[in-house]
Amino acid sequence: MIALNQSLNLPPRTNSKPPASVSWAIEHGFWLKKEGYKESTIERRVRILSVLARHSDLADSEAVKLALARIDWSDGTKELACDAYALLAKSRGIEFSRPRYERTETIPFIPLETELDSLISAAGPKTATVLQLFKETGARIGEAWVLNWTDIDLENRAVTFTPEKRSRPRQLKISAKL
Repeated sequence: MIALNQSLNLPPRTNSKPPASVSWAIEHGFWLKKEGYKESTIERRVRILSVLARHSDLADSEAVKLALARIDWSDGTKELACDAYALLAKSRGIEFSRPRYERTETIPFIPLETELDSLISAAGPKTATVLQLFKETGARIGEAWVLNWTDIDLENRAVTFTPEKRSRPRQLKISAKL
């Protein structure tokens, strides 16, 4: 439990009992784990619910909606907070009508190839290797993180990626430089 509190950046516990709402958020994290949610999803949702618990009573859905309206988050984060609270409310039997928050789609910044090459050349050898891998393959950080030596075929200059976030496994060619 202490490690969970530290990973969520919660203040250390004192002898006083935490508010019921904060304990609900943590209990909900354990419930999500049993339901098979990914660790990154659990951490984000528990963190969001913990913030909401500090601003409102999680047992009162109208107080949560008011807190969401007052918190200075983007609409995308508020939408994620509504998703997290809706699942908590469903598991606790609390009636919750979702407010209307929708993320705003933006065009991503795509740097020029010369800018990428400058960044790669300025990085240390390990970081430069990973950045070059990202540049050549478009892999996600999680896909690169779980690479094994057996996933790299030096003879054919190819890398096999294990899928992440409902994508497909794939094998991509890499340059001799990489």
